[in-house]
Amino acid sequence: MFKDIFSYEFIVGVLNSSIYEFYIKTMAKKLGDDLYEYYPNKILKLKIPNYIKEVEDVVKSSMDVKEKIETIDNILCRHFGVPPR
Repeated sequence: MFKDIFSYEFIVGVLNSSIYEFYIKTMAKKLGDDLYEYYPNKILKLKIPNYIKEVEDVVKSSMDVKEKIETIDNILCRHFGVPPR
């Protein structure tokens, strides 16, 4: 069912963005400097935005990974109405 709503590329793009990294870490248990423990019941409560074709297109593009993440961060910032970092 989830695959019918969102493409894998879209989900990968959103979940690998810096914005969602921060969002996920706010729900995780911090174990050390860069070590977090993620609980399935918390991860299942993640709010995924409505499908944004631009995110899928960026993931499919030939950009390098860092550039893809920056571009997706900017797309998500526009979508959520927050200023980019």
